[in-house]
Amino acid sequence: MSNRLHAAAFIALPGIWACNSGARPTIEFSKLSEVVIGPNPRSISVADIDEDGCLDFAVAVGSAPIAAVVAGRCGDGLGPITELDLVAWPDRVALGDFDGDGAVDLVVAPGDFDNLEWFRNEAGLLGPSSTASPTAVNLNAMHSADIDEDGRDDIVGYDLGVPGAWTWIQSMVEGPFGASQRVETDDGEFREVAAADVDGDGWLDLTGITWSTGGVAVARASGPGVFGEALIANVDLLLTGHTLLDIDGDGDLEIAAGGTQGLDLMRQGPRTLVLLDPEDSSVHELFRQELDAWGFESGDLDGDGFDDLLVAGWDGDVSLMQSLGDGTFTEAEQVAEASLAADIVVAQLDGRGPLDFALVDNHRGTMSLYLGEYR
Repeated sequence: MSNRLHAAAFIALPGIWACNSGARPTIEFSKLSEVVIGPNPRSISVADIDEDGCLDFAVAVGSAPIAAVVAGRCGDGLGPITELDLVAWPDRVALGDFDGDGAVDLVVAPGDFDNLEWFRNEAGLLGPSSTASPTAVNLNAMHSADIDEDGRDDIVGYDLGVPGAWTWIQSMVEGPFGASQRVETDDGEFREVAAADVDGDGWLDLTGITWSTGGVAVARASGPGVFGEALIANVDLLLTGHTLLDIDGDGDLEIAAGGTQGLDLMRQGPRTLVLLDPEDSSVHELFRQELDAWGFESGDLDGDGFDDLLVAGWDGDVSLMQSLGDGTFTEAEQVAEASLAADIVVAQLDGRGPLDFALVDNHRGTMSLYLGEYR
């Protein structure tokens, strides 16, 4: 199959999914580069680590005690790969300025180690590692953001040792992190946790999905790092991924989540995408659509002012659904070929044109860059 795949299909979908007649930007993605990372890469994070103006990548190599740091070369592909030794096989990676010095550091959540590993950035180089948290944490979902607005990125995730709650860990001046704090969710094991300003009030809220109970959760902030108990919407799916996006340009974020009907991976029902609107007192389901959806990433990929969806399917391939600005989407159109896209990041990788994306292929052990172009 060609590495260049178009994404501009406009058809009406069932239910409220109806295509309008206005012209949408036509974009296509071409594979710029692909490198072998290691066995079973699980997650990827992007930021300018070496301070050369090009975005770099950190990847959790899931079947080896290694985090791979891949140098980005803007529109010229990928540079050298640096392997960082870990105490255990990694589950998640997160990049951010955790000590407030203006440089991008790396935090790794090893799956079988009751703490985080912190690699401090010194003159564009990461390492050596140190234990990040003063208290034991075992995060199987992790996200970095400046939750308390102190100028340093914090960590939020799901701690396997703290059921029914999310854990957020505040970065400290003396570095890198202080004691963990709980955000009550009253639900099961979370597969993903994210931080974003859902309601446009200027404070970062928390969202997540549960693996076993089919719950989509939102904890709203009443101030920097101050959260109420999470609101839960049960969508009766075995949820595997979610993302936040503004599909109608109103400044409030919606939640796209996906999984299978029937809470059993071995006996899967129809694969389903569900879109939800987090309201003040509830999480309201807007619609659901049968779709091969395992994981998601979002961003205004076509530059029309509305967030689009990149959908990683159970068959491995990645498809684009362009937002039409009225709460509807185009039909999913394949834009990348993979065996199993375990994680995707969207960013401006070449400094021009529409947004681009990178993915890690869990089965092939590779990382690939795809550049977007208008056509």
